[in-house]
Amino acid sequence: MSNCKISFLLVLSFCFLLGMATKAEVEGVKERVVTDSDLTGEWTQEEIEYFQNKEYVGNKKVYTEEDLIPPYIGGQATKEEKLRYLRLLRNELFARDGFKFVSEDLKEFYSKMKWYKPLYPSVVVNDFAGDNARLIRKKEINLKAEGKEEILRKGYVKTVVETTMGYGPEGLGFRMWEGDPDYPISIVADSRMRIYVLDHLNNRIRVYSDDGAHLRDIKVNVYEEASLEEMENEMGGLAFPKLYGKEMFIENDTIYIPVKKRFSGSLSLFKTLKVYPENHSNWEVEEIKSKELTRGDKFNAKISKVSGIEAEVTLNRQLIIRDIKKRSEKVIELSKGMKKVYIDKENNIYTTNLNSDINDYPQSYSLVQKYSDEGIMIRELKIPFPLDCPFVDKNGNIFAMQRVPKRINHPEVISPLDKVKITVWR
Repeated sequence: MSNCKISFLLVLSFCFLLGMATKAEVEGVKERVVTDSDLTGEWTQEEIEYFQNKEYVGNKKVYTEEDLIPPYIGGQATKEEKLRYLRLLRNELFARDGFKFVSEDLKEFYSKMKWYKPLYPSVVVNDFAGDNARLIRKKEINLKAEGKEEILRKGYVKTVVETTMGYGPEGLGFRMWEGDPDYPISIVADSRMRIYVLDHLNNRIRVYSDDGAHLRDIKVNVYEEASLEEMENEMGGLAFPKLYGKEMFIENDTIYIPVKKRFSGSLSLFKTLKVYPENHSNWEVEEIKSKELTRGDKFNAKISKVSGIEAEVTLNRQLIIRDIKKRSEKVIELSKGMKKVYIDKENNIYTTNLNSDINDYPQSYSLVQKYSDEGIMIRELKIPFPLDCPFVDKNGNIFAMQRVPKRINHPEVISPLDKVKITVWR
């Protein structure tokens, strides 16, 4: 075989291996080479000279806190100056390996570096660079939160409504089914911070303002008990409702309530109610029969989509974050099983549960975990004595219904004497 053929095969082999290697990207690294729109602008001479002449060690050691402070400004740097530096420091990890940037401002900046050669649409970074990318990104997230809202650092809870369980026109419905308690569990909020509680046993949605004022009740037909004859015809003669809907979903300020009907021992979807609180003066309620359903039967609290990002929680204690445009995904191992997932307008992801690892009924707290769109945990919150998983709106407000146990010695036992409070957390 000629030397030319051998050389050609070696080149092909190298390209094949390089193509395989680019698939082994460090988790949470490749996706973050895009620009942050709030940090764009003309680059300063200090920034250009520093990154042109600095000794690069990002692939040889893990950065310290001192390394994350812009040395050409020092400790007096403003928040914006620190964020600009961190962004350049993070993207330098890829620029040093020849990454071809898409962002025009990053293209412009690194083109000024004598050492920069834009060669590849995807690059492999070593363990040091990967760890540094995650470290810098976490620092950026924390820095952006500082001073933005006091409640992000200290935590915040506001009790909006206090009511009773089970008695009187103002109380939330409560009853026992074959020894199991039934009570309201579903809470949502719209873009105007109006809060909705589905009091299904009383066939109504209670509407409150964010300062606790009771605005109105919306009548909905979601619950109907079976007659004695119907109960006798049920399998085993058990007493169950024949019409039952106790969970709401909200999308673009329209509320959906799937309602099921009991047939021969099983619950089948019967209809979906659509409630229009925003654009209808009479808060119109529309019924869609099961044969005409277009989306009320497709709601899945385990999946959420917002502006090109999809998040899903699985039964295997995993959070899957998908970038729909780039067709990429990352998998985060969760410490607890989670039941619902939400995404806010800044692409932060919230997973919620009822602490399924606790055997007491009802569970003593709900766990809320907040992640960046890279899968970095930002915060963990425990909400005591929830009636169900909290709801998270597009602004990151967390709405919960919590019991105030009447039985101090046995707070885990739910009672019609318990009080209920609606709280907003951040």
